[in-house]
Amino acid sequence: MLIEVEEKVSCNVNRDGEVSKFEVKGIIYITVNDPKKNNPAAQLSFNSVKGFSFKPHPELDKQKWNKAKQICSADSDSGFPAQTRLDAVRYNYRSKEDTGDLPFTVNVFNSKKQNKNVFTLELEANQNCNLGFKRLERVTIAVNLGESSVDIEVQKCQGSTVCLLYTSPSPRDRG
Repeated sequence: MLIEVEEKVSCNVNRDGEVSKFEVKGIIYITVNDPKKNNPAAQLSFNSVKGFSFKPHPELDKQKWNKAKQICSADSDSGFPAQTRLDAVRYNYRSKEDTGDLPFTVNVFNSKKQNKNVFTLELEANQNCNLGFKRLERVTIAVNLGESSVDIEVQKCQGSTVCLLYTSPSPRDRG
């Protein structure tokens, strides 16, 4: 059995770098590769965190999921279909107003250099985060600059600081 986890974290940040919304959405996928072994069970182990909700797929044994966080088929005779990717468990979390829920904060600084706008984004890990993240990997930050034709260049990355250099077209170039 192959187990995959897809997780997306999104947040809204205002101009001052304050996070107004933080959300985690994830799916635990399973794929049974061998049709002769189509009734496996997977035992998950994780710390429960207040605010997270989990929704098991209707084909899972919900009693075993609720009692022991075990992924197994509700129908022990037929099991799971082989070579089919099943979204076994969906989970999500939405933050409240408390910033203790946030694994990191983003500080945004704007300046001009050589007639170009420079945004500096600084990520600061929240060591007291209620969610218990040990580390963050492959963090992607999407920045909406409000322009349709903006040239962006990553000027430098140092530790948790990213410096973006962009040039916006002048009003007469926009048509």
